[in-house]
Amino acid sequence: MERIPPAIAMASVTLAAVSSGGAPFTLLLICVCAVAALEWLQLCGLSHGRLSALEGLAVLAMFSESVTRLHAQDASTVIWLLFTVWATDTGALCCGRLLGGPQLPAFISANKTWAGALGGVVCGSAAGSLLWQPVPSLLLATAALAGDLVESRCKRIAGLKDSNLRGLAIPGHGGVLDRIDGLLAAAPLAAWLRLN
Repeated sequence: MERIPPAIAMASVTLAAVSSGGAPFTLLLICVCAVAALEWLQLCGLSHGRLSALEGLAVLAMFSESVTRLHAQDASTVIWLLFTVWATDTGALCCGRLLGGPQLPAFISANKTWAGALGGVVCGSAAGSLLWQPVPSLLLATAALAGDLVESRCKRIAGLKDSNLRGLAIPGHGGVLDRIDGLLAAAPLAAWLRLN
């Protein structure tokens, strides 16, 4: 239950910034990327050289560029991206908890299940299809799941449960990097799908 109020607050701020554009959108994107970059550098510092600071910062730069280009085309495209990724995350969490079943390999995550992974992709695809075409939405949901799993693996390498900086945890959600991991993979794909 502690996840719900912060989720509503973050979604409200994000949607307001995306809808208004201009300075609010740019400021939100800068803040999110700056905190996520600090969290990534922390993971790298704890990984004993197994994670690359440069690669992670390049992914954040690609994410920022992709979201900026999508927003320049049409704010509704960014909303499609957000709803698809958020539905993937929510679907994975709910299906994983409700259905349980076999877990994904422990080297990826200690708690994620195959039911959660499949449920996340189904929910994300369905939500995205309400706003745009089904096949691109399926691809986006799959990318979002992959981004989440990659970030989970990076946290395992660093020996952390959450990516947050000390004292900056989002109640029930971990860090900023935990909140945008699916977007990091899905945003460049969304840009390619919508701008090419």
